[in-house]
Amino acid sequence: FPYPLPQGNEPTKTLKSLVNIRKDTLRFVRINDAEKVPLDSTDVDPPLNYFRYNIEFTFDSDVKCAITIYYFAMEEINNGQLVYHPRDASMNSETYHYKRGANQVFCQSTHVIDPSKFSEDEWQYNPDKEIIPVVIQCIVEEE
Repeated sequence: FPYPLPQGNEPTKTLKSLVNIRKDTLRFVRINDAEKVPLDSTDVDPPLNYFRYNIEFTFDSDVKCAITIYYFAMEEINNGQLVYHPRDASMNSETYHYKRGANQVFCQSTHVIDPSKFSEDEWQYNPDKEIIPVVIQCIVEEE
């Protein structure tokens, strides 16, 4: 994979991860042709967050994999498998399938999110509530 090697004084650990999301590439990308929210006649200024977004990130995969995005989900271990239960299943992305390879970009124009529908507090992870605002699930399809 195209990562810089750690310096000699940095500790290293061997990971057994077949899919790696590069967290520094994770971002929301504003859709250029996003429709603006219609303003009420009483609104003086437009809302600050009235755009829609795609989620985008770069990942490396040693195997074929399936990626699904969940929003505001709780996780549970069921029969040794991690299962996510979203608050609203209609917000989930469909499952996208990828071949093995490095430097793959996840950016699906069919998966759109409107963050303005939720408060800033909802987008912050709170371990007491056990709700994860954004879950990127990568499932290995072969080994």
